[in-house]
Parts: sequence; structure tokens; C-alpha cells
Amino acid sequence: MKTAKYFAVANANGLISHMLEADSLSSARTELAEAVESGEARNWVDAADTDMEDDLDCTCPGISAERALSRCAKRGAELVYGENTSDSWNIWSVEA
Repeated sequence: MKTAKYFAVANANGLISHMLEADSLSSARTELAEAVESGEARNWVDAADTDMEDDLDCTCPGISAERALSRCAKRGAELVYGENTSDSWNIWSVEA
């Protein structure tokens, strides 16, 4: 059985992606909501996390978040939660 890795993804003047510790979409949603509420998600932006890109071996420096997500999607990433707008966090998954 294949498992998924979940990533919190946002556009903050470039793609930010942080791997969540969740093992299901439900727990990923909870983890992201708690990180946003506590302010922890801000640290992911400040650190310019690129966990999803690193996991997919997809380098995306200097390109728009939209183009970076397109490259990640071509390597297997899938939007599983959110509206994929530039002003919100979304959750993407990658098969492990």
C-alpha cells in the first residue's frame, strides 16, 4: 500500500513548502490549522522552507510559485486541500 507525505504550501514571494508530520489528510489539516494559529507557520515562511521541492528533487529558485507548483505537479505532487490561491495555505501530497 502506498503512503503519502503531506506538505503545507503557500506563495510568499516564491513557493514555500513545509513537510507535515501527518499520516492522513485529516491530521494534515489539523496540523496546518494549529501551526497557523500558533504562528509556527510564519517560521516556515521566514526559513524559506522548500521541503516538497527537495523531496521531489525539483529545483525552482527564481521562478514564480505557480511555475514551481507546475514543475512539482509534473513530478507527482497533487493538491489535496485548499483553493491554491496566493493568499492561503494549501496541502499537497506526494506518494512516498
